[in-house]
Amino acid sequence: MYTLMCNLRRWVQESNEKNATFVVIGLDNAGKTTLVKALQGQIVRETRPTVGFQRGNQYKTGKFMLKLLDLGGGKKIRKIWDSYYADVHGLVYVIDSSDANRLPESKACLAELMEDKRLVGKPMLIFANKQDLPCALGAAEMAQHLGLADAGAYRIEACQALTDEGGKVDLRLQGGMEWLLASATKQWNQLSGRVAADKAERDEIERVKKEERAVRVAKMKAERKAKQEAEEATAAAVDAPGQEEPRLNVWSTNEAPACVGGAAGEGVAASTPEPEPEEAGSQSPPPPGKGVEMQMPMPGAIPGSASQYPASSLPPLRVKAFGHKPDGIQP
Repeated sequence: MYTLMCNLRRWVQESNEKNATFVVIGLDNAGKTTLVKALQGQIVRETRPTVGFQRGNQYKTGKFMLKLLDLGGGKKIRKIWDSYYADVHGLVYVIDSSDANRLPESKACLAELMEDKRLVGKPMLIFANKQDLPCALGAAEMAQHLGLADAGAYRIEACQALTDEGGKVDLRLQGGMEWLLASATKQWNQLSGRVAADKAERDEIERVKKEERAVRVAKMKAERKAKQEAEEATAAAVDAPGQEEPRLNVWSTNEAPACVGGAAGEGVAASTPEPEPEEAGSQSPPPPGKGVEMQMPMPGAIPGSASQYPASSLPPLRVKAFGHKPDGIQP
């Protein structure tokens, strides 16, 4: 019976526990990481600039299980801030109260946050950090410089996140978080509904973007594949064996090499221009050469009858054969 009552009590406690998420943002070097660690009871002396956001910042206080999203404050990192607005129930904004030169920049960032529809109406806690440094502005002076008038939607808490070695965590940090949790509890149902709706809207937008991106990637792959196939088809058509182009017959042209088949003076003459007619009796026998040379009148080429040209006036028939003599022809 006792065990049953203990389990029932534990179940009631767990059912009343609330999971709250808060985003911790501000300019770079404002002390956000040191402040978040101090809220968890950790004293950190040295930190590195946060790239993205710090994970694992979760602790329990009262009925809340708190999750703090510690985001980087560099100019390039600020572009990712709005990616987390849908998940949070409130906002923690950290300012370096000792750096008056960057107050206008910090004011501009804060004004942009307060105009975002996903943060409008949610509780906002502003920590004026580094009160241990000279020229640090207090809470009232900080509100004046930031141009904040409505004290109901926000609270400015002066604090010192970095403590001396062996010192205790600044109690003002815990006081500011108590105010933030109390404000969230008053409108918990409304905040929870807004968080659920904002997350669903964000997830739907991300789903649509993912599908559009998948379509674009598929289209690019299809175009790349079609281009590659076209290039391969063109290369195959060029490399494929086909009928060679007909080569010109050098024997049918008026211009031809001096000889075919070897050096000058060897083989059969490829093409010889038609000799001009010479007077009778002036023709002399051609110089000796190699190959077959024939000089004889062609039938029908000599006008008139054969009696006009006696046999003695015709040039003799010269025949030179390679290795043998034609039958009936004497040298």
